[in-house]
Amino acid sequence: MASGLREREAPRVRVEALEQREIVQILETTTVLESEAEVALIPRSSGVVVELLCEEGDRVEKGAVLAKLDDRDVVLALRDAEVAVEDARAKLANNALAIEEAQAGIKNARFAEEQARRDFDRNDRLHGGDSELPSALSSQALEASRLELERSSHEVVKAELALKRSESDSREAKIAISRAEVALKRAEITVEDKTIRAPISGVIASRSIRIGDTVGSEPAFVLTDIEHLHAVFYRPQRELSLFATGSTRGDDDTGGLEIIAHTEAIPGARFRGYIERASPTINAESGSFRVTARLSSTPEATDGKNASRLRMLPGMLVRLEIVTDRHPQALVVHKRAVRREGEESFILKVVESMAQRILVTESFAEDDYIEIVPLVPGSLSAGDSIITVGARDLQDGAEVRVEDEEGGFGTEEPEDDQVEGDPIEGSEPSEAETE
Repeated sequence: MASGLREREAPRVRVEALEQREIVQILETTTVLESEAEVALIPRSSGVVVELLCEEGDRVEKGAVLAKLDDRDVVLALRDAEVAVEDARAKLANNALAIEEAQAGIKNARFAEEQARRDFDRNDRLHGGDSELPSALSSQALEASRLELERSSHEVVKAELALKRSESDSREAKIAISRAEVALKRAEITVEDKTIRAPISGVIASRSIRIGDTVGSEPAFVLTDIEHLHAVFYRPQRELSLFATGSTRGDDDTGGLEIIAHTEAIPGARFRGYIERASPTINAESGSFRVTARLSSTPEATDGKNASRLRMLPGMLVRLEIVTDRHPQALVVHKRAVRREGEESFILKVVESMAQRILVTESFAEDDYIEIVPLVPGSLSAGDSIITVGARDLQDGAEVRVEDEEGGFGTEEPEDDQVEGDPIEGSEPSEAETE
């Protein structure tokens, strides 16, 4: 210029394209993993350990034998109970024969009684009964036939009593069998108690007995189910309605809350989960309520080489990301692009090398990005160039020069105060900065 002054250069800025994608609202918390089932195995019977069949870290199935105690005495008692059952059953069989004999005796006795009755009736007729005619049979013979009839009737009664006695003995034999079977069952349980079995499928977390130890009331093993894990955490009461309506699987159509878990023990791995239940009551002291989340023990996605072979275990510290809401078509920009003046938020969009101020409201945020909603519908769309660096002191309608990623900015990221709008290299300082 004739005066020797240079024309003021348009401020250089860096821009990013406005994205339209899904963004989620996330609550974060940390807690410790718990197993759905962890059992301390206390032997049901005392005794000396004679055999160990598992070690810490072994995976066992439900019902697997973990250890055996000395069972010689109880095995003999079991055999004695088995013999008692056999003896009682043999007596029942003998009583069945006695009943058959008694029934046959009754039949014979009744037949004899009928024969004696016919003989007596014939003799009575031959004797003449009440007739005054001379008798063809002596009174002595008639009396003998009467006595035979009475004796045969008595034999019938004796046979019937014998049958009742045999039936009574049979009932007693059945009771004896039941008693012997109960004793046998008790002996079988006593023998079984000398064997320590796994009540659930899981992994041996600890073993506290050795061969030769005498076990009693102390735990011999701790068995943990590492397949079914849950995490318990607490949330403030203002979120009760959110969790009460979202306590369902996150992978169904009910809109349940989805959970992503991370743990430092397995870097780069993500574990899926869902809210299983939420307590409907509030703790009066803390003002929070209890939430239980179900988590997968195997990773969904991994960044590490060995992470896919690892799994979460009870006792691990985990960080939970709870997805509470989703905006599938959100306009997303880097947080550096959002400027604030008082209670207003705005971004600067580059239109034909000029900065255009767009008022927005801030919504969901994740990492370094945030969802923005323009106050004027249609003023923003996906792909718009939004100023992320160099926006400080730019006025609406100011001319700007867009630099690419290698346009003199270097490799260092702007400092925090520069994020809020510090001028970048090559831009003119404001009057306040000059002062």
